[in-house]
Order: sequence, then structure tokens, then C-alpha cells
Amino acid sequence: MRVFTIEGIEVIHITEFASLCHRTVTSTRHLLEDGNNIRKMKFFRDRSRLLIPVAEITGYPLVDSGPGNTDKIYHYKLNPETNEYERVLCPECSFGEKCEARKVADALIMPIGDA
Repeated sequence: MRVFTIEGIEVIHITEFASLCHRTVTSTRHLLEDGNNIRKMKFFRDRSRLLIPVAEITGYPLVDSGPGNTDKIYHYKLNPETNEYERVLCPECSFGEKCEARKVADALIMPIGDA
């Protein structure tokens, strides 16, 4: 995983994020531009490159598809046996309290990139 640092924030390219999280680049771009029922994913645009904070891998609140579907919140967690990220249900976030990873991701203030 190639990690870049922009103003003290570690970021990765959108294609690396998609590959790590077993998503398509199109579905990841949708989370950046439109978000889900909770919030948009944070990112930094450098010319034509879309860079996503590393903290969003484990802290972005994923939900099931469908309007108003925010009962179950998932995060990606690293499985030490396979060394791959897996989507797992977060009991803290699902019951209304933010877990530590989500607090870190929500608190990020991304610098202004290219328009």
C-alpha cells in the first residue's frame, strides 16, 4: 500500500482503497461524491487523483443499501490471519455511540484540494 502524506494526513489513492476493501472504483467514487445515509467519505483531489485518508478505511460508517437504512453500521477491519480488510458489524456505532476508529475519521479536517 503506497501511503502519501498531505499536511500531516496519511492518504492512499482511490484504486488502492477500492482494492483493499474489495469495492469497485465506481462504488468508492459514489461514496466520495454522494455519500451514504450518514455522511460523505472524506477525500483530497490532487489534479485528477482522488486520495482518501487511511483513517477512512477503518472509520467510515458503511450501511446496508436502501433509503433510511442506518440501523446496522459496518467498518472495515484488518484480519490478521489473511492480512485483508473485511467488512464487520460495529456494535458501538450500531447502538448510537461512535467507536474510536469512527471518531478519528470524523474528526479529520481535509485540506482544500483542486476543484
